Amino acid sequence: HLPMVDIKIVVAADCTGHGVPGAFMTIMGNDLLNEIVNDQCVHKPSLILKQLDKKVRATLQSQSEEKTDDGMDMTVITIDETHQKLYFSGAKNSILLVRRGDVFRLKGSIYPVGSAHYKANRDYQLHVFETQPDDVIYMFSDGFQDQFGGPKGQKFMIKRFRKLLLDHYTKPMETQKQVLAEALDSWMQESQQSQIDDILVIGVKPWSDFCV
Repeated sequence: HLPMVDIKIVVAADCTGHGVPGAFMTIMGNDLLNEIVNDQCVHKPSLILKQLDKKVRATLQSQSEEKTDDGMDMTVITIDETHQKLYFSGAKNSILLVRRGDVFRLKGSIYPVGSAHYKANRDYQLHVFETQPDDVIYMFSDGFQDQFGGPKGQKFMIKRFRKLLLDHYTKPMETQKQVLAEALDSWMQESQQSQIDDILVIGVKPWSDFCV
């Protein structure tokens, strides 16, 4: 466990499945996260993911004897405001750190949360680093970079997504939110594409504001 200090925990999650299965996974994941973080006082991202994975797989197994691929791709960050440190773990998802005009990708572990199609005992890698005053952290699902559009109806892709963030990371979060929405809308309209997936981007300035 992390020491009991002033901390913030931010989670970005993308549940597999659509309709009722996806909604069920979302509700279950939210309830289990509250249990793990608030009731059990687990604050380290790697342990949050490990506990959540065990509980999700146990719940799914109790409901069906067949193996299921249902689960969640997630990123979890814990901001230790007292010591100005940031802890990160990911389940099949990464985060982007923008620092002094450079963007760095911190990769999560290869396992999702849930899904019986991976080994049962999973350990999620923990990244720890000291934050700097102008750092910006971006957590996201795969919806933005996988969206089709542009002149050839291609995916937006992570490289274009990184450049978009890098071009605007110094602006206020509310402005960045508008820039991302307008860029995606323009990308889709260029080849008249419809949105194919849920889209989530969370920008975090560790010592100031948040934006979803």
